Amino acid sequence: MQTDSQNQARLTGVILAGGRATRMQGRDKGLIELQQRPFIQHVIERLQPQVDEIRINANRNLDDYRRFGFPVFSDANQDFQGPLSGMLQGLRQGQTDWVVYVPCDAPQLPADLVARFKLALDDAHVAAVAHDGKWMQPAFCMLHRSLADRLENYIATGGRKTSAWLRAENAVQVDFSDQAAAFVNLNSPDDLLLYLEKRT
Repeated sequence: MQTDSQNQARLTGVILAGGRATRMQGRDKGLIELQQRPFIQHVIERLQPQVDEIRINANRNLDDYRRFGFPVFSDANQDFQGPLSGMLQGLRQGQTDWVVYVPCDAPQLPADLVARFKLALDDAHVAAVAHDGKWMQPAFCMLHRSLADRLENYIATGGRKTSAWLRAENAVQVDFSDQAAAFVNLNSPDDLLLYLEKRT
């Protein structure tokens, strides 16, 4: 695949913060505080050393997210179609060949996420996704921008399941079984309480 060498060497990181957070009683998860800092701040600190630029996908509280100092973009369709919609806009917004995605509610995401993705990818693959040893973790993935049109078609025909789309695109499943705890999602108040109890 022929790509611009400068773009190929650079990588955009997109933090997905565009969901409804229904299990968190509607609270915007990226802005919930954990140890006196918003979730997303923890994610930024983990992701920033691994990428050349960061963008935030959010569909509400946009001014709050802009305060972190990174470009903020919303889904093209504002009816909360799920993470794939944010991923599509990330591919359209990015100026680099590759985009890595992480959710806003995973404060322990792997410090070597990108390094392992890069090692696993080859000329035959345009997508990689994390696997924790038991489950695919579809919100943690790395996509080539050439996937944008195919992803748009998938969404347009009613596709919403990220894992199903990644399988259809033959995404490389990258083993992170040695860091399974890094993929803990804080989806609900009970998840947050349990997480805090384990940290004390």
